[in-house]
Amino acid sequence: MKSVFTKKYMWAILAGMFTLLLPLLASTSVHAASSAEYSQQEVYYNVVGLDSGKCLDVQGDSSLDGTPVIQYHCDGGENQEWYAISANRNGAFYIVSRASGKCLAVGGDTSSDQAPVMLEPCAFKGTEQWRRPSGAVSPLISLHSNKCLDIPDDTNADVVPLQQYSCDNGRNQDWEFVLV
Repeated sequence: MKSVFTKKYMWAILAGMFTLLLPLLASTSVHAASSAEYSQQEVYYNVVGLDSGKCLDVQGDSSLDGTPVIQYHCDGGENQEWYAISANRNGAFYIVSRASGKCLAVGGDTSSDQAPVMLEPCAFKGTEQWRRPSGAVSPLISLHSNKCLDIPDDTNADVVPLQQYSCDNGRNQDWEFVLV
């Protein structure tokens, strides 16, 4: 009888220890998942215009809200490095500046042609969501307006503010993500 009594206590103690350790084990799993997600965000790209061969660039290396995003010759600066975060919606994603941690967004919450593209604090809203048709080189399409990231007038000049514009299959709307 004594050994049964001791076994009951032993099982109760083990069950209690397991109950106490369970939250610790669960938090370790969550931490591991968070680390994996973070490391995925650490893959940086230059976003290069097919027609111009120039990079998506945060003008003046600024981190101010509303700073224009321009095309500029690729110079290796962090203001030309971007990473993507999945929006988990129809294959959409956010494009985030390495230098500022802010999102590429269509300014003014508008669907109009020629709306400026700029930096905004990532609020994870529609004007910050982009999608790409399949292919290594393709347009970046705003999920908000269904319009393309566009180099105005198909120019190759530096310091040209980018805009959204109706998708027209022009090479000035095709972009390639080049691993940094």
